[in-house]
Amino acid sequence: MQNQFTKKLVFRGLLPRTRWQSKEDGTLYRQSSIYFAKENLAIINKAMRENPAALAEVERYDAGALRLDVFCGEQSGKAYGQLNEYVPYEYRPCSEVFVWEAKDVEKFIR
Repeated sequence: MQNQFTKKLVFRGLLPRTRWQSKEDGTLYRQSSIYFAKENLAIINKAMRENPAALAEVERYDAGALRLDVFCGEQSGKAYGQLNEYVPYEYRPCSEVFVWEAKDVEKFIR
């Protein structure tokens, strides 16, 4: 019995967290991270400001110099996104936090 519990704890620690809950109102958010090449920075910034659905057309990578973190609220209908740039050993924010409608964002995070 204790061995199964230990296995669950170890396994759970290896998986990245993909769901978050707001402390303010209890809304659940699903996190997605999308990676892009640095050459696409201007295109990504424009799409984030004007039409987030256009991000579906930008080439993605398994890892890259740019990471877009998106938190999609299934209950609230809102999505929040921020672009991060890789500097040695970490990603640092390189844009403000954008707020979108969740239905617009669902198209490119899947």
